Amino acid sequence: MLSSKTQTEVEALVASTSFKNWWSEWQAVITMLALERNAFEKNDSECAIARFETERLHEIALRKINESNGLSDEIESLEHQAAEIDNAVFEQVSEFEKQRLRTTEHWQQMQAAEAELLEVDEGGTPRLQKDFERKEAAYQGENKIKSTLWERVEKSLQQYAGIRFEISDIKERRARIRYEAELDFEEFESKQKRLKSLEEERQATKSRVEEQLAILSELQNRVAEAFECTAGRDFLFWRDKDTDRGAFVLSLIESNAAHFGCEVKSMTLYKTSVDDGLDNLIPI
Repeated sequence: MLSSKTQTEVEALVASTSFKNWWSEWQAVITMLALERNAFEKNDSECAIARFETERLHEIALRKINESNGLSDEIESLEHQAAEIDNAVFEQVSEFEKQRLRTTEHWQQMQAAEAELLEVDEGGTPRLQKDFERKEAAYQGENKIKSTLWERVEKSLQQYAGIRFEISDIKERRARIRYEAELDFEEFESKQKRLKSLEEERQATKSRVEEQLAILSELQNRVAEAFECTAGRDFLFWRDKDTDRGAFVLSLIESNAAHFGCEVKSMTLYKTSVDDGLDNLIPI
């Protein structure tokens, strides 16, 4: 409980063996707390980085799987196109073969007319010549149709080959992307294990920090009760028995902060007022 003290009484309390023992305990806890806090901050930072890298790698792996699935859809669409063209080629070749037979038949008729034309005398030539020319024209017409049909077959075969090559290329890309995704997932699982280990260590250091804070709180309560002061984290306060609003402050830290009004040293007593508190401390 806070009570009023004279400067002499406060100085006697601070010089007492019991206070010095308390001060030694306090310093040990403060030192340990600083070490544990540094360890916690390091672990916390490592966890944050590891968590970011793990989540990022997982997103990359999932994106590659989605890309692979998209390529599978693309392959399926191209396979459908290739099948349609392949069916069309079969029909086109069938039509071409029929036309080829017709063209061959007309070629044979033209050849027969030409042979007959060459065998007869000049009296029969005009009629046979006209017959030959008619059959020749018929052959050329059928042959032109045959050529057109074959060009159509060639065009379809080129389209089919182009699609098959494209499918092959996409399949290779899909296989490569899936392989990369598998490696990413393996690395992701490894990073997950490391993250779990780091988080366990982070929790352990957090628990040690909380343990030191609890000890510090107990020491604050003890010094406040034993030496009738108000115990802060860095300062102890007593009211000045000789003045209405005067107060004494014992620093537990070292600081050059400007608002103190002077350089603050640990285990040093300062004068202040109840209203000013830690602003404008006056060394004793």
